[in-house]
Amino acid sequence: MHPKVARVQGHDSIARMKNKFTAFSVFVLGCILLIWVSRIYQNQVKSIQFGTERENQIQALRGQFGDSFGGLTSILSAFTVLGLMVTIFYQRQELAHQKEELRDAANDREEAARTQLKVVQAMERQAESLKQAAAISALSARIAIHTQELEHCHHIHRNGGSVLIGDGNVNRIADERESLIVELDKLKESALRA
Repeated sequence: MHPKVARVQGHDSIARMKNKFTAFSVFVLGCILLIWVSRIYQNQVKSIQFGTERENQIQALRGQFGDSFGGLTSILSAFTVLGLMVTIFYQRQELAHQKEELRDAANDREEAARTQLKVVQAMERQAESLKQAAAISALSARIAIHTQELEHCHHIHRNGGSVLIGDGNVNRIADERESLIVELDKLKESALRA
């Protein structure tokens, strides 16, 4: 399994756990609140005595009933702090996942840049090779032309004809051909080293 897929699946399971914990917390809190209110109300109603001071007792009971929510407030505060701690825990996990994903993305970008640099370098080498091949081809063509000219001159001279070019030009063509052959050899040698 790919590491990024595993992280996404891990992220989904964390989200599901978070949703289950939140639903369970709300259910438990609701049950505690319902039990608390019903018990206090039952105790207060049972303790009312019917008589002349009935109004005063009802007012006192209402005050006691309101005061009894102080404990509930403490419980709600404790649940709030617990919820805050759980939220902080999940946020830390989310931040750790984000850092890891950002690190992976940065690594992927660096790898892509390295690959692109390698491609550019390969293309530069290929361009240089093509340039050398073109130079070799051009030199070979010039050597072939000079060779044909020299063979043509020698053929005419052997058959007793006169060469219109002249001996000085024949020597110049031969010298130029030799220098082109030396240049071609150097170029081939440098191409083999590269």
